Amino acid sequence: MSRSTVQPTATGDGVGSAVSPDLDIPALPGSMAQDVSDAPPLLLHPLRFFEQAWLGRNAWWRYLLAAGLFMLLVVAVSIGLSALSVTVFSLINGLRSAEAAMNAFGRSGVLMFSLLMAASALGLPILFLVVRLIHRRSWRSLLIGPQGFDWSGFSHSLGLCLAIGCFIFFLEQTFWPGAARLAFDADRFWPFLALAIVLVPLQTLAEEAIFRGYVLQGVARATGVFAIRLVVPALLFAGLHFNNAAVVTGGIWGALEFVVVALYLTYLTLRGDGIEHAWGFHLGNNWLAFVLIRSTASDFNIPSLFVVDGVIDAWGLVYAAITCALHYGLLLRFSAQRLVRRTVAGGTIAEAARG
Repeated sequence: MSRSTVQPTATGDGVGSAVSPDLDIPALPGSMAQDVSDAPPLLLHPLRFFEQAWLGRNAWWRYLLAAGLFMLLVVAVSIGLSALSVTVFSLINGLRSAEAAMNAFGRSGVLMFSLLMAASALGLPILFLVVRLIHRRSWRSLLIGPQGFDWSGFSHSLGLCLAIGCFIFFLEQTFWPGAARLAFDADRFWPFLALAIVLVPLQTLAEEAIFRGYVLQGVARATGVFAIRLVVPALLFAGLHFNNAAVVTGGIWGALEFVVVALYLTYLTLRGDGIEHAWGFHLGNNWLAFVLIRSTASDFNIPSLFVVDGVIDAWGLVYAAITCALHYGLLLRFSAQRLVRRTVAGGTIAEAARG
């Protein structure tokens, strides 16, 4: 008899095998992994969302290979999509020079916004492909936990984020009139709004699948320390955004604002056993930033309803902290079933998230 940690294929995506990891079982001929540390374990209870890396292969070299392949494919697809977009743009506008076409395309805030949102969204199927090829597990494990997708939690989180953002903006305009100026242009705004409604959910879902799905699950596979599970995915997510114009112009305040939001999104995923609440907040935040109000220091010259002049300062950090605190408090009131009362084998979700 030899000890094996090889897990048979789960009965459904995200559902672990109901076999104890302590059992000694005979190795299956031809199916035993040479390196048992790279094989899925036998499990006594269903996996939690952040544990779903266990459903696939997890040798350290697989993560290096997956990261390299993912970045290579994303760069290739982004270059191809950019070349195609600029070419079509030049043909439509009769621009003969490639340089003139690229300059004109770059000056169009809506076109650049659409290109970058689409490129980000295409990272989602690329991630699914890489995880399937390298880690041998389903794309569903990155998005859907064993208890299913909580659409109610997602909608509560999204609605609360939008409501809080609009309320704080209303207070700003009441007590500091003129802080934001109306910039509504019907001819440009409505087509842009349609693009934002379609593209921003895909862009935010892709980022959630990468950082609160793949990265968080990989870190949770490597360590049971809650602080590490919380901080590492958050810092990677925030660091990806440090080249944003808001951070470049806002300096340390802009960077800390992204860190606060990133920590909150990761905490929501750990506490809520899924990406639903984090995705809802992320989507609501980005819709507000793109559609309702933008800063003149932002990356895109897009036709938002309002425009704020100046750069991000300490108020941006305070605003982010207040928004996250209000959002979480109201979530506990309106969406507590997932965040507080929902249980798994051996304890509550909150207890499980802490290892």
